[in-house]
Amino acid sequence: MGNRLELGEAIRELIEKFADSAAVQIAEVQAISGDPDAAFEWLEKAYSMRDGGLAEMKSSRHFRSLHGDPRWRRC
Repeated sequence: MGNRLELGEAIRELIEKFADSAAVQIAEVQAISGDPDAAFEWLEKAYSMRDGGLAEMKSSRHFRSLHGDPRWRRC
């Protein structure tokens, strides 16, 4: 339980510091942490921001957990 709390705090800090410049990376962290809904929300934000990291998202191993989700096909 302590690790989940620490993870949540680390993600909040990451968002606080880098929401405007690292949406794809935040999506990766959300995917790794097991929160696909949050990961897809951040991918949508990345798309809206025209985040350059989107170009490499299909090959990122950090998104593998999302590949079975129907929303991944829209990416």
